Amino acid sequence: MIGILDLGIGNVGSIKSAISSLSVEPKLVKTPQEIQKLTHLILPGVGSISAYWKSLCINKINEAIVGEIETKQTKVLGICIGMHVACLRSHEDLTQETMGLIGEEVISLKHHHSAVIAPHVGWNELTTTRPTGLHLEGDYYFDHNYCLRPDIKSAIAKTQIDNETTISSVVQYKSFTGCQFHPEKSGLNGLRFLRSFLDTTC
Repeated sequence: MIGILDLGIGNVGSIKSAISSLSVEPKLVKTPQEIQKLTHLILPGVGSISAYWKSLCINKINEAIVGEIETKQTKVLGICIGMHVACLRSHEDLTQETMGLIGEEVISLKHHHSAVIAPHVGWNELTTTRPTGLHLEGDYYFDHNYCLRPDIKSAIAKTQIDNETTISSVVQYKSFTGCQFHPEKSGLNGLRFLRSFLDTTC
């Protein structure tokens, strides 16, 4: 069963439409019990890190997600901020510790490179750093102010967003995959990426 986390935050509708276009009917989930029944879970993007994390902590949903990833019971995809909450913390709110699965801090684009235009909005290609079963070819749509550095060990793809700035665009840890881009807004390549994620198994 495919699930999309629905806590009243994030672009749930866009993700649901994209998944439905693949002839898959996702279930909107809100509780740990529902999450434990899934084969795949998607954490939507969009929102502030503080509000997103507080929503995840309701009914200990964050603990349920971490448990599914650590035991490799459920394939989890975090999109944009859904990837950020899997990291140690974000520079958007350094007082808020998050899941810590990806042992890195999410930094602001300006902190990464002072001359970069932020937010970064537009289409960019990915460069894979190691073999993966995911579809990562072509251009994808980005819209973000924060990022992961390009040299982290969990990165499986990087993206050069201008002449001097490269970021990690896809990361993996056990059964978790995180992407900085928005597959639901990335046209055919985004749908192919989502299809390849749904085709993976634990």
